[in-house]
Amino acid sequence: MGYQIVNLMLRVAVIEDNEFWRYLIQNRLERSGSFKVVANCSIGKEFFANFKSMGEIDLVILDLDLPGDNGFEVADKMKSYFPHIPVVVFSSFVKHSIQAAFYSLGVMAVLSKNLINSLDEELLIALGKGNEDYYDHSQLSREELKLLLGICEGKTNKELATAFFKEEATVEYRCRSLAGKVKIKNKRNSFIAFAIKYGFWYPEKNNF
Repeated sequence: MGYQIVNLMLRVAVIEDNEFWRYLIQNRLERSGSFKVVANCSIGKEFFANFKSMGEIDLVILDLDLPGDNGFEVADKMKSYFPHIPVVVFSSFVKHSIQAAFYSLGVMAVLSKNLINSLDEELLIALGKGNEDYYDHSQLSREELKLLLGICEGKTNKELATAFFKEEATVEYRCRSLAGKVKIKNKRNSFIAFAIKYGFWYPEKNNF
């Protein structure tokens, strides 16, 4: 996955309770020349308490498993208090159900900590600054994301209806609506290609 180097310096706040991971994140981002970590917080409460002293924040990197308020609760507060600040979740837990929950809270991307060596590239892509082949995950509702992932997993219309809706006719309607929204053909292969291309689904990790 390539990306285009851009001439910018994004100010980042990291909310991560593990000191070693805070070091790894800061080291990787600042070595890239595109990011400056201006705040390292071990819990969400620390971020909110010290926000005014941080200056302008362009991005928040958020862990899921935090003491006190967990990542979901912090993301929900971010959406309420600072909806203009992009949030990227960086976690060891990236199951599709977790991704769906975060995207419903307006999170821009949910990245695995396995991507630490390319974190700067992944963040630029998530922010739409590094790759034309990027789709803002938050544009899909939680229900649309569940439908997309169900299609990718090979569920029949009957199974999709049982899981998400009451009637198969509703599945057909929702599929047509989703296909129109993301500008693809209303075919299963098109949904799968779209999901893989933009990182909504990974065939080797179909653990929704």
